[in-house]
Amino acid sequence: MSQQKRHYIDKTIWIIIVFVGLTLFLVSHGSGDVAAGSINDSYCDDKEFWVEWEALAAKYPDDEDVIILHALRIGLCEKANSLYD
Repeated sequence: MSQQKRHYIDKTIWIIIVFVGLTLFLVSHGSGDVAAGSINDSYCDDKEFWVEWEALAAKYPDDEDVIILHALRIGLCEKANSLYD
């Protein structure tokens, strides 16, 4: 297996692990009460965490891992917000 392909597989596995972990965090952080908007209230509205991620994205604009995780966070929160609008 080529080194480039192995690197791609490693990154993909890492992203999947982070996605699953983030999803589990979102569900468990809200005590499983997804219908009441707990994900949105406890995670997506956290201003300090948004500031931290925006700073990371600005500091590392060419880092694919940061870009992917930042986009994932934005996407998950957009989806959560759409459920409660």
